[in-house]
Amino acid sequence: MIIGILGAPINNGNMGCVALTYSILTMLEKISHELKVVFCYYVFECVEDSKKIDIACYNLKIEAERLKSFNIYPVESFLGFCHRPHKAWITYSALKMCDLFIDLTQGDSFSDIYGDIIFDKNINGKFLIVKKLKKPLILGPQTYGPYSKERNKNKAKKTIDRSALIIARDDASAQYINSFTDRKVYVTTDLAFELPFKKSYFVAEAKTQSETVSVGINISGLLSKHKLESTPIKFRLKTDYDAYIEQLLYWLIDNNYKVKIIPHVIADYEYEKLIKQKFPQVELVEMYQNPIDIKSKISECDIFIGARMHATIGAFSSGVATIPTAYSRKFNSLYESVGYPYVIDLLQDSTEDNFEKTKEYVRRYTELKIIAQKSMKIIMMREKETASLIKNQIIKFL
Repeated sequence: MIIGILGAPINNGNMGCVALTYSILTMLEKISHELKVVFCYYVFECVEDSKKIDIACYNLKIEAERLKSFNIYPVESFLGFCHRPHKAWITYSALKMCDLFIDLTQGDSFSDIYGDIIFDKNINGKFLIVKKLKKPLILGPQTYGPYSKERNKNKAKKTIDRSALIIARDDASAQYINSFTDRKVYVTTDLAFELPFKKSYFVAEAKTQSETVSVGINISGLLSKHKLESTPIKFRLKTDYDAYIEQLLYWLIDNNYKVKIIPHVIADYEYEKLIKQKFPQVELVEMYQNPIDIKSKISECDIFIGARMHATIGAFSSGVATIPTAYSRKFNSLYESVGYPYVIDLLQDSTEDNFEKTKEYVRRYTELKIIAQKSMKIIMMREKETASLIKNQIIKFL
């Protein structure tokens, strides 16, 4: 059986997006073994890279002949088709060979918060599958909306209405979809909670006064005034992100925390090198090539503060006290839905309020770990539900 994967790349500078790909492939491999059916995977992404495919196959123990990558860009836009007609034909032929599709839209891009161009590119591929090819499309766990334009909402509705299965990763997304469509929406949680990792040692439940507490920080190149990431944004933070980060680093260093800056996106790494120049006392972790290695490194921390949601998911699911710094409702909705309230809201709260709240959460980190362990029980149940929903759709096809 050939399963097409959309909106979940293998070759991407954002390890959160790649974490989703690794996670859905891990889940599908379990389903494959349960059904005793061999799955082949066609991943449709923007740029193919055989080395990244090899890394994924090695880490996930998938035979190389069962995992292939195709450039989706030539069939997502008329301009891409004109520039690369040969590539477009290869991609279109591969799309036709797939039996069904699973789409994740990078977790949060089934929305226009990153602009109309990115939204259109993402929606066009889905619409081609459900309208032209008439193949089953599973919309996997992700955030839906918001849409600032009625045009974009209508495009989303047309795709959702034609999809075989719709899964949201939070209640707010499901409610939002139900405001403009009658389709049944299942609510589970983000796939990346099940991303495998290698834990080198187990962090103690609490450190003694003589021990140094390790704090990992993911600093976002998307949110800085000196942003190095080209992704357009359509939101405004109430918190001065650069001032918040500087205050936080000064306080952590002054209070003898061991600080590690851990990048999750290539643009983060470039920005974090500038931070390292100003704060030479902190350790800057290298930019890893796959999400398993990054999650493994994050798992060594006692506390993790992150602005990339999948970086925080990696910390949360590896037993680290986690403080997400939210720039969209995807954070709040996801963590609220699993009973975890320790989220810093950069959109709604002031710089000083968020700084004080972060200090409080850092001091109470053992409490955060206990609450997170309870939340993980809910998450594991929801991950099983995701697997069951997808498995049932595959059985229908078979």
